[in-house]
Amino acid sequence: MAAIQSVDWRTTSTWKSYRHAFENFRAEVGRVQSLGAASNPSREEIDNAVVRLQIASEDYRVARNVLLREMIPQEHHSTTSMNDDIPYSERVKETAALLWELEGRPNGSALDDWYRAEAIVRRSSMGIL
Repeated sequence: MAAIQSVDWRTTSTWKSYRHAFENFRAEVGRVQSLGAASNPSREEIDNAVVRLQIASEDYRVARNVLLREMIPQEHHSTTSMNDDIPYSERVKETAALLWELEGRPNGSALDDWYRAEAIVRRSSMGIL
């Protein structure tokens, strides 16, 4: 078994990338939360905020996994699963639920929320703001 190196991770570029991605994700969560508290945000504002949130979430996930791969000794890579990709349908479902919440939980909006969520997930996967 290889010895674990003593590394101050907070000084590495990987850590700095991780922290930047985390702070960006946290800021986008805050923006979505403030939209939820706002009175009558527009659909465009909501959709754009959710796209930015999803992009930031994916950037954070990738940066986190890169950092983990560097921190975990090489011989443990095959036994440690870092594949936490969320299936497309689950991402759409979660996004539709978020849209419904941000719109004030209106009755009868499920189909519209689902279609909006599909468009948002496609936009975020392509990085289109």
